[in-house]
Amino acid sequence: MTANEKVAQRKLSMLQLAQELKSVSEACRLMGYSRSQFYEIKRAFQTGGLEALLDKSPIPGTTQHKVSDETEKKVLELSTEHPA
Repeated sequence: MTANEKVAQRKLSMLQLAQELKSVSEACRLMGYSRSQFYEIKRAFQTGGLEALLDKSPIPGTTQHKVSDETEKKVLELSTEHPA
């Protein structure tokens, strides 16, 4: 079992614990999740099953914010000319 699968299983265990205890607050306290995280996890599980509880890597190209080469060059020129 991979680390990602273990995290998904832990999330599922929290959902099951909340159902057994009939208390979302108590299950969250015991498992170390917030109530908002609980409801996000519950919604994901209801719509996508166990697969939806797996952590997904970010989509390539969406995590870096890069300006155009021309803009970068201009900023470097200005910062060299006016260092203060």
